[in-house]
Amino acid sequence: VVRSRSRKMGCCTSAPETSTSPVTSKFFAVYHSFVDGKADDWWAMMMSMKPDDMAAMQAKQRKLGFHNNYFCPEGGSKPIHCMWETEKEMTVAEFQVFIDGPDGPGPGVFVNTVYPAAPGAMLPTSSFAGTPAAPSPTSGCFYWVYHKFQSAEKEADFFKMMATADMAAMEAKNNSLGFHNHFFTPTGPGMPVFCIWECKADTSPEDFQKFIDGPDGPGNVTFVNEPHKLMAGMAPPCAAKFPAKKGYVYGFFDMKNPQEFKEVYSPMAEPTLDPYEGKFVCKYPLKDPIAEKMGLPAAKFSKGFGSTGMMAFILEFPTFEKAMGWFTGPEYAAVLGKRDEVADFRMAVVEGAPINSKAGLVMGFFDMKDPKEFSTVYSPMAEPTLDPYGGAFAIKYPLVPPMAAKMGLPEAKYSKGFGTTGQMAFVLQFADFEKAMGWFTGPEYAAVLGKRDEVSDFRMAVVSAM
Repeated sequence: VVRSRSRKMGCCTSAPETSTSPVTSKFFAVYHSFVDGKADDWWAMMMSMKPDDMAAMQAKQRKLGFHNNYFCPEGGSKPIHCMWETEKEMTVAEFQVFIDGPDGPGPGVFVNTVYPAAPGAMLPTSSFAGTPAAPSPTSGCFYWVYHKFQSAEKEADFFKMMATADMAAMEAKNNSLGFHNHFFTPTGPGMPVFCIWECKADTSPEDFQKFIDGPDGPGNVTFVNEPHKLMAGMAPPCAAKFPAKKGYVYGFFDMKNPQEFKEVYSPMAEPTLDPYEGKFVCKYPLKDPIAEKMGLPAAKFSKGFGSTGMMAFILEFPTFEKAMGWFTGPEYAAVLGKRDEVADFRMAVVEGAPINSKAGLVMGFFDMKDPKEFSTVYSPMAEPTLDPYGGAFAIKYPLVPPMAAKMGLPEAKYSKGFGTTGQMAFVLQFADFEKAMGWFTGPEYAAVLGKRDEVSDFRMAVVSAM
């Protein structure tokens, strides 16, 4: 009986065992094939559903003890793959009653072929026993793959190989090539394997087929691989390994009139973010009196920016285009007069990786006095100092057109807003404020400050995300 499964890195380390008892599971991979002529009407019905309708359907299914972990359509009349979870273990026959019935995803619309997850499958976190990570968009695309073993002998050889494989090394190699396997679901002896793969770039079906069938794919000549690209615009099946970049407007400001800034300007400015889906992810005091007034403990006072700026801020948008739309749009333009009356802003429109809640950040701008020496000498000295503190660049963005052109950015993605003060914008991200401050004040970074100041001029601060 199939009862246990692992969510550890890797895949099954042994072949699924054959049992004479009915197989039970809490996870079921479903291959949904449209009944001829049913696809168009079903898609029209799905597209007409409002968020409240979808939430009600999901709530009803959950009350019945079922949850759809992910939904992966390719589009049109092509097949769909879903991973369903049940609150209680059940047989395939019992689950088939639900998936074909009135509370399933399309009574009479699909031929639903159900496969129970075998022991050792790499599965989503249980929604009944845990809290799955929120799905997030990728910089590239997702594929679901139906892997069918070419023969029983190759199946046996595959699981024998997997028992001794270095899974961490395999994952690292896949990642270096721009691919990541999120879920690996074998379904029993002689049965198919389902996988969810992510591509760092938007990879064509032809190019992905070459990868999945090639020497770096899962088992090379072991499977007949049937990949399906996730339809554009659909919710991602999981949190991305290669997350899509966000748009940001970030910088520093001094308040000339703190009371009027708070009581007049802020209520005018913040609603201008709404049409562009913007929000604050950082609003941090840099001057000790302001920090104290905002209730920050002394241990979390910022360091690094000297006297230039009382507050640091970061606004996040879904895309660079949304950020630029807000910055250059009529809504924000209407409040610029009041802004400049009560504050002095230095800010830029940039693009970068998602910034995590409560992350520690080192953010700022720098001018390169000697670009060549900065690149060939200082950077190789400085970047390894991040490793002991778990730091990484979330943003590294050129602010002046010549630098942007040199880095290969299209003109549409040139930054705006910081004038000539700074050739590059950057944000370093750490797990928390203490790690960020540890790096900033630690011996590793201190050892490279002489070279840094020789080749560049930095303005930066240690802050915390909201």
